[in-house]
Amino acid sequence: MKILLKLIVLVVWIALILEVMLRLMVYTGHLPERVPADIFAPHPIGWFLEPGQDVTIASQNGVIRIQTNSAGFRDQEYPLSRNNKRRLLILGDSYTLALETPQGNVFHVQLEKLFGGNTEVISMGVSGYELVQDMLVYQKIGAAYHPDLVILMLYIGNDLTGNQHWKHLPYYALQNNELVLHNYPYTGEFNLPLVTTQRSTFLMRHSMLAFTLGTIFRRQPHAESDDLGYCDYWTSVNYPNPTVEEWELSEALLMALRDEVEANGSQFLVVIIPTEFQVEADDLNEFLKTCTIPDYALEQTLQEQLIARLETQRIPYLDLLPVFLQNRNARLYLPDVDIHWSAEGHRVAAGAIYRMSGEKQGKTVK
Repeated sequence: MKILLKLIVLVVWIALILEVMLRLMVYTGHLPERVPADIFAPHPIGWFLEPGQDVTIASQNGVIRIQTNSAGFRDQEYPLSRNNKRRLLILGDSYTLALETPQGNVFHVQLEKLFGGNTEVISMGVSGYELVQDMLVYQKIGAAYHPDLVILMLYIGNDLTGNQHWKHLPYYALQNNELVLHNYPYTGEFNLPLVTTQRSTFLMRHSMLAFTLGTIFRRQPHAESDDLGYCDYWTSVNYPNPTVEEWELSEALLMALRDEVEANGSQFLVVIIPTEFQVEADDLNEFLKTCTIPDYALEQTLQEQLIARLETQRIPYLDLLPVFLQNRNARLYLPDVDIHWSAEGHRVAAGAIYRMSGEKQGKTVK
């Protein structure tokens, strides 16, 4: 009995020592304290970020600190009430959230710095957001900030093909040429298929030892790139092929968002984000060693098709592809399987948007 008691005491002491050591490693930035799935939370529009967070997560760039404001977005706190500064609102997906980039290097933070203190740049980008979620975020949250300019960051790789009918999450459908919203408000638990990591348990959230062991031993789902195979995965993220119905829905959503923004006295701008293969020649050449570009992608680029529709509907836009091609002597995208921008990519994007948005100086909304 005494031996068992001594053994229990020894195990407890070892666990306490390991807990302290692991917490020190978190404090010094050598270990993350959360998995990416932990930072998300359910919301009537489907999902957003847990408000008021200050945690670290693992990313391809190492340990990244994630800070969220009370509205549930990765940005500093901005009041609803206006001051004498110009105000920009950014809508977007994982390119805007940028979980693999330190917050100070993300393009919207750099953009605000470029304006020299006379403009507020408010980000409401969240991983997985597409045109449906962008519309809802603006309607339910963003419009209340009364921005002078609303910038929609549209990723050409999936924002035109992902506005599908969710079984449980809100979505829009075209019925008799009218947009009809379904499944709103969402009242369930967080459930987003795009987030592949399992969320931490209660014990993992309160003990770094439990978190570390759980991260090591829990079975992790396969990444999308593993399930699809090399050629299929890279084709899907670089050469999407929207159907006629997807084009019609996307165009209707863009027009509706533009109309609502302008009805509120703001200006609207679509920023078109290119795919990695359009910019990084080395990555494309590596792909072509074993794979082929689909025939439909050789006929007309998605940019050309999208720009034609935007011009027909008189929707202002900025295509980032030309400026990215001018700067591709630097590495603008992260390596390996990540399709997002590097810190240099964020810098180039911020500069391009700064020049474009500077030309769209509008009157201040009171």
